Amino acid sequence: MSETLVAERWLTDVLSNDATLSALIHGVYGYVIPGDIDLPCVVFKFFEGNDENGVGAVRLYSALLYAVEAIGDGESFVALETIANRVDVLLHGRNNLLVEGGNIVECIRQRPVSSVEIVEGITQFRHLGGIYQLIVQED
Repeated sequence: MSETLVAERWLTDVLSNDATLSALIHGVYGYVIPGDIDLPCVVFKFFEGNDENGVGAVRLYSALLYAVEAIGDGESFVALETIANRVDVLLHGRNNLLVEGGNIVECIRQRPVSSVEIVEGITQFRHLGGIYQLIVQED
């Protein structure tokens, strides 16, 4: 199994199964928001990664970076702040978590994310969250 699948299964489970976060958003999605979904929501996507190998090309772990963002529409980040903060509580500093297919050794936020998308010159979509490093060992 791919380490990215282990990481994404864990991200989906942790973010989708939190009652506090679920009350604030309309869903958690990997990579793409379905076209018929109301905002705000949380989206995660693979950013980059690398493997750490030992002697004899034995893979010790993969260090994977994921962008995890609250996404909403409007002219302010204020409504997204509570969502991004809750995501950080759920992810940052978690460690030694056995999941199907592997182990999340550690999850740490590496840097914040904040951006604005303008669609058709009118609609503003705001993104607020972070880049999280997940250290993943595959079974």
